[in-house]
Amino acid sequence: MKNLYRGVFVFFTWLFLVGECYSYGGTAVFCSGDGQNPAFGQILIGAYYNTLQCPSSPTNYYIVNGFQTFDNEVFYTSFLDVPVGNQLSVCSINGTQTIPPGWQSLGQDGSSTCSGLGVNWLIKHTSCVAEDTNCYPIDPTISISSNPVVVPGGQSSANVVVRWANGPENPTCVWYQMDDFTHHSPYPPTCGGTAGNATFSVQAGHQYRYWIGQQNGDTTVWAATPTVNVVQISASPSPVYVPYGTNGSTTVTWKTPTQYGNECVWVSVDGAAATSMACGGSSGTTTATWIQAGHSYKFSLYQGSGTTKLVTSTIVQGLPEVTASPSTVYVLAGTTSGSYTVSWNTPGYLQVDGYASLNGGAKFFFGTQASPGSTTNNVTVGDTIAYSFYPKGSTSVLLGTATVKALPAVSASPNPVIIPASATNANFTLSWNTPGYAQVDAYASSNGEPMHLIGSAGSPGTAQENIHVSESIQFWFYPHGSTAKLLGTVTVTGRH
Repeated sequence: MKNLYRGVFVFFTWLFLVGECYSYGGTAVFCSGDGQNPAFGQILIGAYYNTLQCPSSPTNYYIVNGFQTFDNEVFYTSFLDVPVGNQLSVCSINGTQTIPPGWQSLGQDGSSTCSGLGVNWLIKHTSCVAEDTNCYPIDPTISISSNPVVVPGGQSSANVVVRWANGPENPTCVWYQMDDFTHHSPYPPTCGGTAGNATFSVQAGHQYRYWIGQQNGDTTVWAATPTVNVVQISASPSPVYVPYGTNGSTTVTWKTPTQYGNECVWVSVDGAAATSMACGGSSGTTTATWIQAGHSYKFSLYQGSGTTKLVTSTIVQGLPEVTASPSTVYVLAGTTSGSYTVSWNTPGYLQVDGYASLNGGAKFFFGTQASPGSTTNNVTVGDTIAYSFYPKGSTSVLLGTATVKALPAVSASPNPVIIPASATNANFTLSWNTPGYAQVDAYASSNGEPMHLIGSAGSPGTAQENIHVSESIQFWFYPHGSTAKLLGTVTVTGRH
Protein backbone atom coordinates (compact mmCIF):
# COMPACT_ATOMS: atom_id res chain seq x y z
CA MET A 1 0.00 0.00 0.00
CA LYS A 2 1.51 3.34 -0.99
CA ASN A 3 1.45 6.56 1.02
CA LEU A 4 -1.02 9.01 -0.41
CA TYR A 5 0.78 12.31 -0.16
CA ARG A 6 0.73 14.11 -3.47
CA GLY A 7 -0.66 17.41 -4.61
CA VAL A 8 -4.20 18.66 -4.79
CA PHE A 9 -7.62 17.24 -5.56
CA VAL A 10 -9.44 17.89 -8.83
CA PHE A 11 -13.02 17.78 -10.18
CA PHE A 12 -16.41 17.86 -8.41
CA THR A 13 -17.68 16.97 -4.97
CA TRP A 14 -17.64 13.19 -4.43
CA LEU A 15 -19.02 11.11 -1.55
CA PHE A 16 -17.20 7.78 -1.31
CA LEU A 17 -18.95 4.44 -0.75
CA VAL A 18 -16.43 2.06 0.80
CA GLY A 19 -15.09 -0.54 -1.66
CA GLU A 20 -13.96 -4.12 -1.11
CA CYS A 21 -10.46 -4.32 -2.54
CA TYR A 22 -8.32 -2.36 -0.08
CA SER A 23 -8.63 -1.69 3.63
CA TYR A 24 -8.31 1.93 4.64
CA GLY A 25 -9.03 3.79 7.85
CA GLY A 26 -9.98 7.33 8.63
CA THR A 27 -12.34 9.91 7.24
CA ALA A 28 -11.67 12.59 4.64
CA VAL A 29 -13.51 15.73 3.54
CA PHE A 30 -13.41 16.96 -0.05
CA CYS A 31 -13.89 20.59 -0.95
CA SER A 32 -16.31 20.97 -3.83
CA GLY A 33 -15.21 22.49 -7.15
CA ASP A 34 -16.76 24.11 -10.14
CA GLY A 35 -15.68 21.38 -12.55
CA GLN A 36 -13.25 23.68 -14.33
CA ASN A 37 -10.41 24.66 -12.03
CA PRO A 38 -8.32 21.57 -11.20
CA ALA A 39 -6.42 23.32 -8.38
CA PHE A 40 -8.07 22.79 -5.02
CA GLY A 41 -6.65 22.71 -1.53
CA GLN A 42 -5.93 20.24 1.19
CA ILE A 43 -8.31 17.47 2.28
CA LEU A 44 -8.37 17.53 6.05
CA ILE A 45 -8.89 14.48 8.23
CA GLY A 46 -10.63 13.80 11.52
CA ALA A 47 -12.17 16.28 13.92
CA TYR A 48 -11.27 19.31 11.82
CA TYR A 49 -13.85 18.72 9.12
CA ASN A 50 -16.64 20.54 10.95
CA THR A 51 -14.74 23.82 10.78
CA LEU A 52 -13.21 23.32 7.35
CA GLN A 53 -13.34 26.37 5.07
CA CYS A 54 -12.82 25.51 1.43
CA PRO A 55 -10.48 27.89 -0.44
CA SER A 56 -12.96 28.93 -3.13
CA SER A 57 -16.65 28.98 -3.96
CA PRO A 58 -18.82 26.99 -3.64
CA THR A 59 -17.94 26.04 -0.06
CA ASN A 60 -19.70 22.67 0.17
CA TYR A 61 -17.72 19.82 1.70
CA TYR A 62 -18.59 16.20 2.35
CA ILE A 63 -17.21 13.32 4.36
CA VAL A 64 -15.42 10.56 2.47
CA ASN A 65 -14.92 7.15 4.11
CA GLY A 66 -12.26 4.57 3.40
CA PHE A 67 -8.89 6.29 3.02
CA GLN A 68 -5.61 6.08 4.89
CA THR A 69 -4.59 9.02 7.06
CA PHE A 70 -1.15 10.61 6.86
CA ASP A 71 -0.30 13.21 9.51
CA ASN A 72 -3.99 14.20 9.63
CA GLU A 73 -3.89 15.22 5.98
CA VAL A 74 -4.29 13.33 2.73
CA PHE A 75 -3.92 14.60 -0.84
CA TYR A 76 -4.98 13.20 -4.21
CA THR A 77 -3.96 14.16 -7.71
CA SER A 78 -6.26 11.88 -9.77
CA PHE A 79 -9.52 10.02 -9.61
CA LEU A 80 -7.41 6.95 -10.38
CA ASP A 81 -6.06 7.17 -6.83
CA VAL A 82 -9.44 5.75 -5.85
CA PRO A 83 -9.10 1.93 -5.81
CA VAL A 84 -10.65 0.10 -8.73
CA GLY A 85 -13.99 -1.35 -7.67
CA ASN A 86 -14.97 1.57 -5.44
CA GLN A 87 -17.91 3.84 -6.18
CA LEU A 88 -18.46 7.58 -5.88
CA SER A 89 -21.72 9.44 -5.36
CA VAL A 90 -21.48 12.52 -7.58
CA CYS A 91 -23.06 15.90 -6.77
CA SER A 92 -24.52 16.56 -10.19
CA ILE A 93 -26.77 18.79 -12.27
CA ASN A 94 -28.75 16.24 -14.30
CA GLY A 95 -25.70 14.00 -14.41
CA THR A 96 -24.13 16.09 -17.14
CA GLN A 97 -20.55 16.16 -15.83
CA THR A 98 -17.93 14.34 -17.83
CA ILE A 99 -17.24 10.82 -16.50
CA PRO A 100 -13.49 10.46 -15.77
CA PRO A 101 -11.49 7.91 -17.81
CA GLY A 102 -11.65 4.45 -16.31
CA TRP A 103 -15.06 5.10 -14.66
CA GLN A 104 -18.62 4.25 -15.68
CA SER A 105 -21.99 5.69 -14.71
CA LEU A 106 -24.35 3.49 -12.67
CA GLY A 107 -27.24 5.96 -12.82
CA GLN A 108 -28.90 8.01 -10.09
CA ASP A 109 -28.41 6.75 -6.53
CA GLY A 110 -31.42 8.57 -5.05
CA SER A 111 -29.51 10.80 -2.63
CA SER A 112 -29.07 14.56 -2.78
CA THR A 113 -26.10 15.78 -0.75
CA CYS A 114 -25.16 18.98 -2.60
CA SER A 115 -27.55 21.86 -2.11
CA GLY A 116 -29.03 23.08 -5.39
CA LEU A 117 -27.24 20.51 -7.52
CA GLY A 118 -30.03 17.94 -7.88
CA VAL A 119 -29.93 14.19 -7.35
CA ASN A 120 -26.57 12.48 -6.97
CA TRP A 121 -25.28 10.12 -9.63
CA LEU A 122 -23.31 6.97 -8.86
CA ILE A 123 -20.16 6.13 -10.80
CA LYS A 124 -17.79 3.17 -10.41
CA HIS A 125 -14.03 2.93 -10.97
CA THR A 126 -13.75 -0.02 -13.38
CA SER A 127 -10.19 0.07 -14.73
CA CYS A 128 -6.83 1.79 -14.59
CA VAL A 129 -5.92 4.27 -17.31
CA ALA A 130 -2.65 3.24 -18.93
CA GLU A 131 -0.80 6.53 -18.40
CA ASP A 132 -1.67 6.78 -14.71
CA THR A 133 0.87 5.25 -12.35
CA ASN A 134 -1.12 5.83 -9.16
CA CYS A 135 -4.05 3.48 -9.88
CA TYR A 136 -5.01 0.67 -7.55
CA PRO A 137 -6.10 -2.22 -9.85
CA ILE A 138 -8.32 -5.04 -8.63
CA ASP A 139 -6.19 -8.09 -7.89
CA PRO A 140 -6.66 -10.98 -10.36
CA THR A 141 -8.39 -13.98 -8.79
CA ILE A 142 -8.66 -17.68 -9.55
CA SER A 143 -10.69 -20.36 -7.78
CA ILE A 144 -11.63 -24.01 -8.23
CA SER A 145 -14.99 -25.70 -7.75
CA SER A 146 -13.76 -28.20 -5.13
CA ASN A 147 -10.57 -29.23 -3.34
CA PRO A 148 -9.93 -32.04 -2.77
CA VAL A 149 -11.70 -33.41 -5.82
CA VAL A 150 -13.45 -36.73 -5.12
CA VAL A 151 -13.66 -39.11 -8.08
CA PRO A 152 -16.82 -41.26 -7.89
CA GLY A 153 -16.42 -45.01 -7.51
CA GLY A 154 -16.14 -46.88 -10.77
CA GLN A 155 -14.64 -43.87 -12.56
CA SER A 156 -11.02 -42.91 -13.15
CA SER A 157 -11.53 -39.15 -13.47
CA ALA A 158 -13.79 -36.25 -12.59
CA ASN A 159 -14.32 -32.69 -13.79
CA VAL A 160 -13.44 -29.47 -11.99
CA VAL A 161 -14.35 -25.92 -12.92
CA VAL A 162 -11.70 -23.19 -12.74
CA ARG A 163 -13.02 -19.62 -12.48
CA TRP A 164 -11.03 -16.43 -12.85
CA ALA A 165 -11.69 -12.70 -12.76
CA ASN A 166 -9.90 -9.35 -13.13
CA GLY A 167 -7.35 -10.66 -15.60
CA PRO A 168 -4.95 -7.82 -16.52
CA GLU A 169 -5.05 -8.73 -20.21
CA ASN A 170 -7.50 -10.00 -22.78
CA PRO A 171 -7.11 -12.86 -23.39
CA THR A 172 -6.37 -14.20 -19.91
CA CYS A 173 -5.20 -17.82 -20.00
CA VAL A 174 -5.42 -20.72 -17.53
CA TRP A 175 -2.29 -22.87 -17.31
CA TYR A 176 -1.85 -26.03 -15.26
CA GLN A 177 0.63 -28.70 -14.23
CA MET A 178 0.17 -32.22 -12.83
CA ASP A 179 2.19 -33.84 -10.02
CA ASP A 180 5.88 -32.80 -10.25
CA PHE A 181 5.43 -29.03 -10.50
CA THR A 182 9.18 -28.40 -10.62
CA HIS A 183 10.07 -30.58 -13.61
CA HIS A 184 6.85 -31.08 -15.56
CA SER A 185 6.13 -28.51 -18.27
CA PRO A 186 2.72 -26.83 -18.12
CA TYR A 187 -0.05 -28.10 -20.34
CA PRO A 188 -1.28 -25.86 -23.20
CA PRO A 189 -3.43 -23.07 -21.82
CA THR A 190 -7.16 -22.49 -22.05
CA CYS A 191 -7.82 -18.83 -22.82
CA GLY A 192 -10.76 -16.50 -22.48
CA GLY A 193 -11.61 -12.96 -21.53
CA THR A 194 -10.49 -11.13 -18.42
CA ALA A 195 -13.10 -13.15 -16.53
CA GLY A 196 -14.54 -16.58 -17.23
CA ASN A 197 -14.49 -20.27 -16.38
CA ALA A 198 -13.18 -23.49 -17.89
CA THR A 199 -13.74 -27.18 -17.15
CA PHE A 200 -10.81 -29.58 -16.73
CA SER A 201 -10.64 -33.35 -16.29
CA VAL A 202 -8.58 -34.62 -13.36
CA GLN A 203 -7.45 -38.17 -12.53
CA ALA A 204 -7.66 -39.93 -9.16
CA GLY A 205 -4.37 -40.12 -7.28
CA HIS A 206 -2.80 -36.98 -8.77
CA GLN A 207 -2.14 -33.35 -7.85
CA TYR A 208 -2.78 -30.29 -10.01
CA ARG A 209 -1.91 -26.60 -9.93
CA TYR A 210 -3.75 -23.96 -11.97
CA TRP A 211 -2.83 -20.33 -12.60
CA ILE A 212 -3.77 -17.46 -14.88
CA GLY A 213 -1.19 -15.66 -16.97
CA GLN A 214 -0.34 -14.39 -20.41
CA GLN A 215 -1.23 -16.31 -23.55
CA ASN A 216 2.37 -16.57 -24.77
CA GLY A 217 4.18 -17.08 -21.49
CA ASP A 218 3.62 -19.75 -18.86
CA THR A 219 6.06 -18.12 -16.39
CA THR A 220 3.80 -15.13 -15.72
CA VAL A 221 1.59 -15.96 -12.74
CA TRP A 222 -1.12 -13.38 -12.01
CA ALA A 223 -2.99 -15.62 -9.58
CA ALA A 224 -2.75 -19.33 -8.71
CA THR A 225 -4.82 -21.98 -6.96
CA PRO A 226 -3.51 -23.96 -4.03
CA THR A 227 -2.44 -27.51 -4.86
CA VAL A 228 -5.52 -29.45 -5.96
CA ASN A 229 -5.63 -33.03 -4.66
CA VAL A 230 -7.68 -35.68 -6.48
CA VAL A 231 -8.77 -38.58 -4.26
CA GLN A 232 -11.00 -41.64 -4.47
CA ILE A 233 -12.37 -44.44 -2.33
CA SER A 234 -14.71 -46.95 -3.91
CA ALA A 235 -16.24 -50.33 -3.14
CA SER A 236 -17.16 -53.07 -5.60
CA PRO A 237 -19.72 -54.46 -5.68
CA SER A 238 -21.97 -51.81 -4.20
CA PRO A 239 -24.59 -52.54 -3.08
CA VAL A 240 -23.79 -56.09 -1.99
CA TYR A 241 -26.54 -58.67 -2.57
CA VAL A 242 -26.12 -61.17 0.23
CA PRO A 243 -27.10 -64.83 -0.30
CA TYR A 244 -29.58 -66.29 2.19
CA GLY A 245 -27.93 -67.39 5.44
CA THR A 246 -24.43 -66.22 4.51
CA ASN A 247 -22.30 -63.08 4.32
CA GLY A 248 -21.38 -61.05 1.26
CA SER A 249 -18.13 -59.29 0.40
CA THR A 250 -16.94 -56.09 -1.22
CA THR A 251 -13.47 -54.84 -2.20
CA VAL A 252 -12.53 -51.33 -1.07
CA THR A 253 -10.01 -49.45 -3.24
CA TRP A 254 -8.42 -46.07 -2.58
CA LYS A 255 -6.24 -43.66 -4.55
CA THR A 256 -4.62 -40.45 -3.31
CA PRO A 257 -1.60 -38.39 -4.37
CA THR A 258 1.69 -39.93 -3.24
CA GLN A 259 2.29 -36.83 -1.11
CA TYR A 260 -0.52 -37.97 1.19
CA GLY A 261 1.70 -40.81 2.47
CA ASN A 262 0.23 -43.59 4.61
CA GLU A 263 -3.56 -44.01 4.49
CA CYS A 264 -5.96 -46.03 6.67
CA VAL A 265 -9.49 -47.30 5.99
CA TRP A 266 -11.98 -47.26 8.87
CA VAL A 267 -15.47 -48.76 8.80
CA SER A 268 -18.67 -47.82 10.65
CA VAL A 269 -21.64 -50.21 10.68
CA ASP A 270 -25.12 -48.66 10.87
CA GLY A 271 -23.70 -45.38 12.21
CA ALA A 272 -21.81 -46.94 15.13
CA ALA A 273 -18.28 -45.89 16.13
CA ALA A 274 -15.73 -46.60 13.38
CA THR A 275 -13.05 -49.27 13.72
CA SER A 276 -9.76 -49.56 11.84
CA MET A 277 -9.91 -51.95 8.91
CA ALA A 278 -6.67 -51.64 6.92
CA CYS A 279 -3.67 -49.34 6.40
CA GLY A 280 -1.39 -48.90 3.42
CA GLY A 281 0.26 -46.37 1.16
CA SER A 282 -1.32 -43.64 -0.90
CA SER A 283 -3.21 -46.33 -2.85
CA GLY A 284 -4.36 -49.84 -2.02
CA THR A 285 -7.19 -52.33 -1.67
CA THR A 286 -8.79 -54.34 1.13
CA THR A 287 -11.73 -56.75 1.15
CA ALA A 288 -14.64 -56.83 3.59
CA THR A 289 -15.98 -60.40 3.74
CA TRP A 290 -18.57 -59.79 6.45
CA ILE A 291 -21.28 -57.75 4.71
CA GLN A 292 -24.72 -58.70 6.05
CA ALA A 293 -28.13 -58.06 4.55
CA GLY A 294 -30.04 -55.20 6.14
CA HIS A 295 -26.96 -53.27 7.28
CA SER A 296 -25.13 -50.14 6.07
CA TYR A 297 -21.33 -49.86 5.99
CA LYS A 298 -19.47 -46.55 5.77
CA PHE A 299 -15.83 -46.90 4.66
CA SER A 300 -13.78 -43.78 5.43
CA LEU A 301 -10.24 -43.01 4.27
CA TYR A 302 -7.98 -41.05 6.64
CA GLN A 303 -4.45 -39.69 6.38
CA GLY A 304 -2.25 -41.43 8.92
CA SER A 305 -3.33 -43.97 11.51
CA GLY A 306 -5.87 -41.79 13.34
CA THR A 307 -9.22 -40.31 12.41
CA THR A 308 -8.39 -36.59 12.49
CA LYS A 309 -7.70 -36.06 8.75
CA LEU A 310 -10.63 -37.41 6.74
CA VAL A 311 -9.93 -37.71 3.01
CA THR A 312 -13.22 -39.11 1.70
CA SER A 313 -15.72 -41.93 2.32
CA THR A 314 -18.19 -44.26 0.59
CA ILE A 315 -21.28 -46.13 1.81
CA VAL A 316 -22.16 -49.73 0.93
CA GLN A 317 -25.57 -51.25 1.58
CA GLY A 318 -25.98 -54.95 2.34
CA LEU A 319 -29.17 -56.15 0.65
CA PRO A 320 -30.92 -59.52 0.59
CA GLU A 321 -30.91 -61.22 -2.80
CA VAL A 322 -34.71 -61.38 -2.69
CA THR A 323 -36.99 -58.55 -1.48
CA ALA A 324 -40.68 -57.64 -1.50
CA SER A 325 -41.84 -54.03 -1.68
CA PRO A 326 -43.90 -53.25 0.17
CA SER A 327 -43.64 -56.30 2.41
CA THR A 328 -46.89 -55.26 4.12
CA VAL A 329 -49.64 -54.10 1.77
CA TYR A 330 -52.24 -51.83 3.41
CA VAL A 331 -55.56 -52.08 1.58
CA LEU A 332 -58.00 -49.15 1.53
CA ALA A 333 -61.73 -49.56 2.12
CA GLY A 334 -63.71 -50.55 -0.96
CA THR A 335 -61.03 -52.91 -2.25
CA THR A 336 -59.97 -56.39 -1.17
CA SER A 337 -56.36 -56.54 -2.34
CA GLY A 338 -53.27 -54.48 -3.10
CA SER A 339 -50.18 -54.81 -5.29
CA TYR A 340 -46.54 -55.48 -4.42
CA THR A 341 -43.31 -56.26 -6.28
CA VAL A 342 -40.91 -59.11 -5.59
CA SER A 343 -37.34 -58.44 -6.83
CA TRP A 344 -34.30 -60.69 -6.98
CA ASN A 345 -30.63 -60.23 -7.76
CA THR A 346 -28.52 -63.37 -7.40
CA PRO A 347 -24.85 -62.76 -8.40
CA GLY A 348 -23.43 -65.92 -9.96
CA TYR A 349 -26.84 -67.24 -11.01
CA LEU A 350 -28.32 -65.89 -14.24
CA GLN A 351 -31.37 -68.21 -14.11
CA VAL A 352 -33.39 -68.95 -10.97
CA ASP A 353 -36.47 -71.03 -10.09
CA GLY A 354 -39.20 -69.27 -8.10
CA TYR A 355 -41.51 -70.94 -5.60
CA ALA A 356 -44.40 -69.51 -3.56
CA SER A 357 -46.53 -70.56 -0.60
CA LEU A 358 -49.94 -69.13 0.38
CA ASN A 359 -50.76 -68.84 4.11
CA GLY A 360 -48.25 -71.50 5.13
CA GLY A 361 -49.37 -74.07 2.57
CA ALA A 362 -47.20 -76.22 0.31
CA LYS A 363 -44.70 -74.54 -1.99
CA PHE A 364 -45.57 -74.41 -5.67
CA PHE A 365 -43.29 -73.67 -8.60
CA PHE A 366 -44.26 -70.53 -10.51
CA GLY A 367 -41.50 -70.37 -13.13
CA THR A 368 -37.87 -70.02 -14.13
CA GLN A 369 -36.77 -66.42 -14.18
CA ALA A 370 -33.78 -64.43 -15.41
CA SER A 371 -31.72 -62.75 -12.69
CA PRO A 372 -31.81 -59.92 -11.82
CA GLY A 373 -35.56 -59.56 -12.26
CA SER A 374 -38.89 -58.72 -10.63
CA THR A 375 -42.58 -59.55 -10.72
CA THR A 376 -45.64 -57.57 -9.58
CA ASN A 377 -48.70 -59.30 -8.10
CA ASN A 378 -51.71 -58.68 -5.87
CA VAL A 379 -52.31 -59.99 -2.34
CA THR A 380 -55.73 -60.20 -0.65
CA VAL A 381 -56.43 -58.78 2.82
CA GLY A 382 -55.63 -61.46 5.41
CA ASP A 383 -53.31 -63.46 3.12
CA THR A 384 -49.58 -64.05 3.49
CA ILE A 385 -47.42 -65.19 0.56
CA ALA A 386 -43.88 -66.54 1.05
CA TYR A 387 -41.41 -66.64 -1.86
CA SER A 388 -38.26 -68.77 -2.26
CA PHE A 389 -35.66 -68.68 -5.02
CA TYR A 390 -33.17 -71.40 -6.01
CA PRO A 391 -30.62 -71.95 -8.78
CA LYS A 392 -32.31 -73.19 -11.94
CA GLY A 393 -32.98 -76.93 -11.78
CA SER A 394 -32.04 -77.44 -8.12
CA THR A 395 -33.44 -76.74 -4.67
CA SER A 396 -30.26 -77.61 -2.79
CA VAL A 397 -29.10 -73.97 -2.41
CA LEU A 398 -31.61 -71.44 -1.10
CA LEU A 399 -30.69 -68.08 -2.61
CA GLY A 400 -33.25 -65.90 -0.89
CA THR A 401 -36.73 -65.55 0.54
CA ALA A 402 -39.32 -62.79 0.88
CA THR A 403 -42.70 -62.64 2.57
CA VAL A 404 -45.58 -60.28 1.80
CA LYS A 405 -48.90 -59.87 3.62
CA ALA A 406 -51.99 -57.70 3.24
CA LEU A 407 -53.73 -55.82 6.08
CA PRO A 408 -56.67 -53.43 6.16
CA ALA A 409 -55.77 -49.74 6.20
CA VAL A 410 -57.36 -49.37 9.65
CA SER A 411 -57.11 -51.98 12.42
CA ALA A 412 -57.25 -52.38 16.19
CA SER A 413 -55.31 -54.64 18.56
CA PRO A 414 -56.44 -56.49 20.52
CA ASN A 415 -59.92 -56.91 19.11
CA PRO A 416 -62.09 -57.85 20.86
CA VAL A 417 -60.65 -56.29 24.02
CA ILE A 418 -60.89 -58.79 26.91
CA ILE A 419 -61.35 -56.75 30.08
CA PRO A 420 -60.40 -58.38 33.43
CA ALA A 421 -63.32 -59.24 35.72
CA SER A 422 -62.02 -56.78 38.29
CA ALA A 423 -62.08 -53.87 35.82
CA THR A 424 -64.71 -52.01 33.85
CA ASN A 425 -62.49 -50.79 30.97
CA ALA A 426 -59.19 -51.41 29.22
CA ASN A 427 -56.95 -49.90 26.53
CA PHE A 428 -56.33 -50.98 22.95
CA THR A 429 -54.21 -49.67 20.04
CA LEU A 430 -55.83 -48.14 16.98
CA SER A 431 -53.55 -48.22 13.88
CA TRP A 432 -53.89 -46.74 10.42
CA ASN A 433 -51.80 -46.68 7.26
CA THR A 434 -53.47 -45.05 4.26
CA PRO A 435 -51.22 -45.15 1.14
CA GLY A 436 -51.54 -41.93 -0.83
CA TYR A 437 -53.04 -39.96 2.06
CA ALA A 438 -50.53 -38.36 4.42
CA GLN A 439 -53.14 -36.55 6.56
CA VAL A 440 -56.43 -38.10 7.73
CA ASP A 441 -59.52 -37.24 9.80
CA ALA A 442 -60.80 -39.82 12.30
CA TYR A 443 -64.44 -40.20 13.31
CA ALA A 444 -65.95 -42.47 15.98
CA SER A 445 -69.32 -43.73 17.23
CA SER A 446 -69.98 -45.57 20.54
CA ASN A 447 -72.87 -48.07 20.70
CA GLY A 448 -74.61 -46.68 17.63
CA GLU A 449 -74.49 -42.99 18.56
CA PRO A 450 -73.99 -40.46 15.74
CA MET A 451 -70.40 -40.42 14.52
CA HIS A 452 -68.28 -37.41 15.43
CA LEU A 453 -64.82 -36.10 14.57
CA ILE A 454 -62.27 -37.16 17.17
CA GLY A 455 -59.20 -35.61 15.51
CA SER A 456 -56.81 -35.23 12.58
CA ALA A 457 -53.47 -36.96 12.33
CA GLY A 458 -50.64 -37.90 10.01
CA SER A 459 -50.60 -41.29 8.33
CA PRO A 460 -49.31 -43.86 9.15
CA GLY A 461 -49.99 -43.55 12.86
CA THR A 462 -51.27 -45.16 16.07
CA ALA A 463 -53.30 -44.05 19.07
CA GLN A 464 -54.10 -45.54 22.48
CA GLU A 465 -57.87 -45.73 23.02
CA ASN A 466 -60.10 -46.96 25.87
CA ILE A 467 -63.21 -49.14 25.81
CA HIS A 468 -65.70 -50.29 28.48
CA VAL A 469 -67.37 -53.62 29.05
CA SER A 470 -70.25 -54.19 26.60
CA GLU A 471 -69.19 -51.19 24.53
CA SER A 472 -68.83 -51.26 20.76
CA ILE A 473 -66.87 -48.45 19.09
CA GLN A 474 -66.70 -47.98 15.33
CA PHE A 475 -63.95 -45.83 13.75
CA TRP A 476 -63.94 -44.26 10.27
CA PHE A 477 -60.96 -42.64 8.53
CA TYR A 478 -61.23 -40.11 5.66
CA PRO A 479 -58.84 -37.83 3.76
CA HIS A 480 -58.25 -34.64 5.75
CA GLY A 481 -61.00 -32.10 5.13
CA SER A 482 -63.39 -34.40 3.25
CA THR A 483 -65.70 -37.35 3.93
CA ALA A 484 -66.26 -38.15 0.26
CA LYS A 485 -63.89 -41.18 0.26
CA LEU A 486 -63.78 -43.72 3.08
CA LEU A 487 -60.21 -44.92 3.60
CA GLY A 488 -60.82 -47.50 6.29
CA THR A 489 -63.05 -48.55 9.17
CA VAL A 490 -62.89 -50.91 12.13
CA THR A 491 -65.28 -51.86 14.94
CA VAL A 492 -63.84 -52.68 18.39
CA THR A 493 -65.80 -54.47 21.14
CA GLY A 494 -65.07 -54.75 24.85
CA ARG A 495 -66.11 -57.65 27.11
CA HIS A 496 -65.12 -59.70 30.14
